[in-house]
Amino acid sequence: MRAIEVYCSPEVAHTLLAVYRHAERHPSFLGYYFGEGVYPSATAWCNLSSGDAAAVWSIYTGVKKSVLSINFEWMRSRGLPTEQLAKLAAELKVLPGWGHIPEVLGNANFAQHPPLAPLALARPDAADIIIAALNDVLAAEKPTEVQA
Repeated sequence: MRAIEVYCSPEVAHTLLAVYRHAERHPSFLGYYFGEGVYPSATAWCNLSSGDAAAVWSIYTGVKKSVLSINFEWMRSRGLPTEQLAKLAAELKVLPGWGHIPEVLGNANFAQHPPLAPLALARPDAADIIIAALNDVLAAEKPTEVQA
């Protein structure tokens, strides 16, 4: 949380914190994994609508970059249908720098973790767009146990 405050503009921080808090309140939320590498990170584990759990997104922050990585590869490997992954990518397409990503992901069989860069995260409605798109892939009910 401190890294977001230190390294992000207020607009980017708003989006990242909204996505972070959304995960905590969502019934599918299982927990966070925190990384302490070159870029401090937080990764949200959630139950998917496919019935399995995955690392859905990761926030990385640092002096040179702060991004929200959408973990398509994790979700695909945990049983989320490619149709849902394609819909998620398409819903994010309105964000700056993401226009070509749905095609790239499709060509790579969704085996990637593309980041949403600060330009996209600074858009005033970015948090709403990202949260709405994520809601479509997350399980609707409360999880019973953490699956790793």
